[in-house]
Amino acid sequence: SEFDTVRATAEQGIEYDRINDETVLAIRNCPRPVCAAISGYAVGGGLSLALACDFRVAGKDAKMGIPAGRLGLVYSILDCRILTERIGTTASKRILFEGNIFGYERARERGLVDQLADGEAVATAQAWLGAIASNAPLSQAGNKAILNALADGSVETRKAELEDLIKAAFDSEDYLEGRRAFADRRPAKFVGF
Repeated sequence: SEFDTVRATAEQGIEYDRINDETVLAIRNCPRPVCAAISGYAVGGGLSLALACDFRVAGKDAKMGIPAGRLGLVYSILDCRILTERIGTTASKRILFEGNIFGYERARERGLVDQLADGEAVATAQAWLGAIASNAPLSQAGNKAILNALADGSVETRKAELEDLIKAAFDSEDYLEGRRAFADRRPAKFVGF
């Protein structure tokens, strides 16, 4: 319903995409693991936000798709890049060219969903990330930054920054705690520095 007021012209559309790209990058570049919990529709921009996350948990009621072709729009460069990173070029073309909205099973087959929700999507995502959250924050942030840089091709331009993340982890209290906990056969208590 907002197309005629928010995206009626090329200028408005470009501004809309710029704001969307900033949002997508804020999610993607968050140093902590991020999971989308999908119940119902994640279509177009909603799917873009879900794809910016590290993981996607969806309920059986999930409906996904990118109907840009049916609207006469071109999905943004960033959104296309992230879609392609997640599922590959051919699968991305199929989703964009067909413009269909599909259910959980097709979304899972195409690689858009990582896990089926056991009941409520939010509760399943929280339980899954709860286990991940107990791991070392510096390790998660460094690994996420490196994997994102590998995916978007920015490793060489960010090499010094990425190496600093590796060094910071080695010099951290968390690494010392992790080694002690491993030797003591107990869960580590990480503090993030």
